[in-house]
Amino acid sequence: MKTKLFSTLLIYVAFLLTAHAQSGVATTAINGDYQLLEAERSAQGPTKIKKMEYGEVNGQKMLAALGCEKGCIPAVYSYQEEASKQLGIPVFFNSYGLYMITYDEDSFVSCAPGTPLGKAVWDKFSYVNFYSKDDKKVADMTKQKATEYAIAISKRMAEK
Repeated sequence: MKTKLFSTLLIYVAFLLTAHAQSGVATTAINGDYQLLEAERSAQGPTKIKKMEYGEVNGQKMLAALGCEKGCIPAVYSYQEEASKQLGIPVFFNSYGLYMITYDEDSFVSCAPGTPLGKAVWDKFSYVNFYSKDDKKVADMTKQKATEYAIAISKRMAEK
């Protein structure tokens, strides 16, 4: 059942992709395999690779992150239009309190802060990780640098 649900979601994401050219708007350029700074759990055990796909389903812009080929349910993030416009970069959020914040053209910082973006400057996280299509960027990244980036983003939002 889970596999069919996931397959259906991926089919929707794959076929309902919507590309945008404006700054701060997510595009299908996001799609691909990402290396992770730190391994994350998946149904098939720890993984340092996630497949990510951006798309639109029933008018909702979404990002799906999948950690394994079989038996995994993707983490699904909703595009945060207002925050993305204010920051000039795509920002996604899911119902578990996780943000996926664009770092550069092929990387993200994923984090779980204690407060919503824009409500306060972040200072504590229960989770921070770095995702990139570029192995060298992952090798050069540290958890401290990723944390500092997330804090800087929260400061920018708090100032607006």
